[in-house]
Amino acid sequence: GVPGLGLKRGLADNVVIAPYATGLAAMIMPHAAAVNFNLLASEGARGDFGFYEAIDYTSARVRHGETKSIVKAYFAHHQGMTIVAILNAVKNGEMRQHFHDEPIIRASELLLQERAPRIVPIAYKWTEKTTSKPATSDNAAHAPRTFEGLGGGSPVTHILSNGPYTTFLTSAGGGQTT
Repeated sequence: GVPGLGLKRGLADNVVIAPYATGLAAMIMPHAAAVNFNLLASEGARGDFGFYEAIDYTSARVRHGETKSIVKAYFAHHQGMTIVAILNAVKNGEMRQHFHDEPIIRASELLLQERAPRIVPIAYKWTEKTTSKPATSDNAAHAPRTFEGLGGGSPVTHILSNGPYTTFLTSAGGGQTT
């Protein structure tokens, strides 16, 4: 992952390997990706329907006495990205060409040719820099949380607005924008 893109604190401490990223890398380094797929399979990341979602090596989330935890899920969009990326590697970018043949994409291709600005103000990273620690009661804040039910009554609702744009977020995970 890219901790700098996340909003959650402590992401720099996570060590998670996602096999679909190897599929995407196949478009750039196909032989290295093939080697990595074999390594991932030897680590137990392949199941009956393809590669699992991830291997988590983050010590705070791995069971005592183990070195990794395999996230045994299949995300359809990650499986699809992997298949298309490998097809692009094998067929010399055929799917990329199909994508760019679409009229709506062709209409916006000039945006892809824009040059990056040369004079850019310096922006400092705002992400938290932390170091990994073994799972102890001292860093229990980073341990997974389990919620038992949603409680009684209506969920707590947070409303954010600037006037014409409003966002509702509930403690039950729902939300809406208007």
